[in-house]
Amino acid sequence: MKFFKYLKFSFPLHKETLESWIKMLDDVTKAAMIAVLPLLWLNSHSLTERAIGVVVLAVIGYFAQISADKLRKHRDSLNRKDTSC
Repeated sequence: MKFFKYLKFSFPLHKETLESWIKMLDDVTKAAMIAVLPLLWLNSHSLTERAIGVVVLAVIGYFAQISADKLRKHRDSLNRKDTSC
């Protein structure tokens, strides 16, 4: 996300919108991690298919968490400067 420094325009995001996106990405991470156990126990597919599912859920959770962290880090540069709606 180093390209945010080189952009000359400001993003039209209010602070509340950015915070809700961060919370949504955190919820996606939690849901992906919680879904791992039912996938392992309740899925009747082969062990290979279950392992692939676990890896996919872990990757989704990882990238959602990384995205949330990047949004938190660049929160000030992504906010709209004026507070009017």
